[in-house]
Amino acid sequence: MPEGKGVEAELRQANERFYRAFESLDLGRMEEVWLTDAAVTCIHPGWTLRAGWPEVRESWALIFGNTEMIRFAVTDVETFVRGTCGWAICLENILSATGGVALESRVLATNIFERREGRWALVHHHGSPVVTAAPPVRRGVTRTSTRPSSALPSTRMIGRTPAASFMASSEKVPVVIAIPLETCSAWTTLARAMSRGDSTMPSGG
Repeated sequence: MPEGKGVEAELRQANERFYRAFESLDLGRMEEVWLTDAAVTCIHPGWTLRAGWPEVRESWALIFGNTEMIRFAVTDVETFVRGTCGWAICLENILSATGGVALESRVLATNIFERREGRWALVHHHGSPVVTAAPPVRRGVTRTSTRPSSALPSTRMIGRTPAASFMASSEKVPVVIAIPLETCSAWTTLARAMSRGDSTMPSGG
């Protein structure tokens, strides 16, 4: 294999290790993926910028501490290498469980790596929620959502099922990444309301 192709293959492996560390919900494993210096940055979906390893590390601690289970199916991966800099663009298909509520979501991610001492270390992660078009409204049907009719959120509830059940069946379910904790609270509230039979959309989500 030519050296250039070998380096790009290593970049793809580094990108994969990032998602396996994410799934583990283990802060130590996540720290091994990053460069852990003052120059690293991270933007989770719906969050403000985290700059420098202490802030980035704290963001992962918050996510891991509030997530029971998360599984990724990473698709549409494109990688690029320019000298000691490499980046991966991919689609995260996520299945997660928080507070007994199972959620599916899709996030478009950019992961930037720097090659140091023969390995690719993550220096920047940016995730953007993927918003899908809403189905057309039929005559006589009233839409209860306060959101614009042109778009639906990229996260949806798929049932109140114990996390263990989803972990056992995750290989059979199309999966995608990170649930933004600061923006999904309203949708978690909605999910819980729906489980009680109340289909009213929370306002200002």
